[in-house]
Amino acid sequence: MKSEAVVQSALDKARQGRTTLIVAHRLTTIRNADTILVFNRGLIEEEGDHDTLMNKRVLYYHLVESQQQSAIPDQNLNPPEELGLIQGSLPQQLKAETKVPEKNGDSIQHHLPLQPKDDDVSIWKIFKLNKPEWGYITLGVIGSTILELSTPV
Repeated sequence: MKSEAVVQSALDKARQGRTTLIVAHRLTTIRNADTILVFNRGLIEEEGDHDTLMNKRVLYYHLVESQQQSAIPDQNLNPPEELGLIQGSLPQQLKAETKVPEKNGDSIQHHLPLQPKDDDVSIWKIFKLNKPEWGYITLGVIGSTILELSTPV
């Protein structure tokens, strides 16, 4: 798929010369990774590169095989341009229509009306996160207060 190749190319460029951590939905995304950790129920079951793990024929191998068997032919997938994922705001992207395969191979359409999660954040947590900028904030508040007090009523 064209968009998958673009993502893979971008990941390969981004990881050159640095350590990167990739959590992947598609196993083809991590094929070129130096080290792959396979988790099962929160524990690391296998570790190695793609070829090593495929040769072991254990958990990673079975995951790759099952994903390849349930792969959707490219013509059934909507390219990102059709889904409106290239342009538009995040809420529009989250509401994109996608086709999801069923176990029998047929596709059904799902609407994903996802809304950004509103977390309850206390003002104290925000203050703690801005601790390095407290000096600038204090100077700004004092300066704006003095400037406002000097304005005639």
